[in-house]
Amino acid sequence: MDHDLYSAPQQKMRLLLKRARIRKGQTQKSLAAELGEHQSFISKYERGERTLNSTEWIEILLTLGGDPMKVSKIISEMF
Repeated sequence: MDHDLYSAPQQKMRLLLKRARIRKGQTQKSLAAELGEHQSFISKYERGERTLNSTEWIEILLTLGGDPMKVSKIISEMF
């Protein structure tokens, strides 16, 4: 499994998160505030400067109103 920040699966996951945030009408700052994080936490992930662990990914997904089971299917198809 490729964990490189710039691998195709990582890029797709970043794009999924960003699209979900925008679709929900949230800024990086508003999402970060809901998560108890700084805006840079979201910015760094979206720019590819850091990866999210599975717990962070699920927490963000739930905050955005996403279904982790549906997204896990999308992610599994990436690999």
